[in-house]
Amino acid sequence: MKKTAALLYALCIFLPSQAIMPDDLRRYAEKDGEQMAIFDAMDRAEQDDPDSMDKITYDAYPDGRRVISRQLSYAPKSRKRLFEVFDSLLNIPNPQRFAFKSENSIVYQFGVNDASRPLVINLGSDNTSTLKNVAAITTGNMFTVAQSWTIDLSRFNTPGNFSTITEQFDQLAKKRDSFTKNVTFPIQTSQGGILRLRDNETSPEEKVTGRRVIDTKSNALEWIHTYDLFMEHFGTDENISLTYYRNKRMVTLIDYETKTIYAACFKAETPSKTANGTLIMLIAQYSGSTPYLPSNWTSAN
Repeated sequence: MKKTAALLYALCIFLPSQAIMPDDLRRYAEKDGEQMAIFDAMDRAEQDDPDSMDKITYDAYPDGRRVISRQLSYAPKSRKRLFEVFDSLLNIPNPQRFAFKSENSIVYQFGVNDASRPLVINLGSDNTSTLKNVAAITTGNMFTVAQSWTIDLSRFNTPGNFSTITEQFDQLAKKRDSFTKNVTFPIQTSQGGILRLRDNETSPEEKVTGRRVIDTKSNALEWIHTYDLFMEHFGTDENISLTYYRNKRMVTLIDYETKTIYAACFKAETPSKTANGTLIMLIAQYSGSTPYLPSNWTSAN
């Protein structure tokens, strides 16, 4: 019994908490009842099946746009209810929405003025944000739910405060089993490397320089705490791009005001059986117009 309880505890602490929409942003978001219904349904699905959320992104633009996208799969407890939510929206008249339904899928595009134009949805790219207001659910052999939602606010960005992330970096650097190193990454003419770019910026130049800390004796609790420090910026008014990849156990945050990249990654061979692993954090500055991080940033010199 004790072994079972210990395993369940290890599994639970390895599951990060949800990215909660702040109340002030929700007040604007609730004006779009259909998108809000999908957002809340995905929230409930993540509560019922915490490991279902594959990717979460958040972008705050200086002009007041806030773009949220999320993608989940699996979700056996919530599959039927999610499809029912998508299906129920078909009965709501909305001339600003294009809807498509087949046997195994429902796709919505919101804010459409010309429904005759071809619908293009690409929520799978790691490098670019999809700025269209779209949502889709696919059942059958491959179950996927995706939403990309632009919320326009009447306020603009405020300076960001990332001191808690910096403090966590410093705390890891003081640990006995960790080591730090100065790193330099030549920017390559690719779409951001591992980073998801907020726009199609294609003129990278110069270098990314910073410090990286690797804690070789970390654990899932430390990763969850680090992840939470990043995700506290979900929904803020800071000029940022925030991305969480659950399967990669990686989170990145770009602060465009100071041209700073924050990144963290947790590596564990058997996360379902042990909470031990290696936690890597990076804080770096990019000097060109485009942020960049190579895909091997956790091991590159």
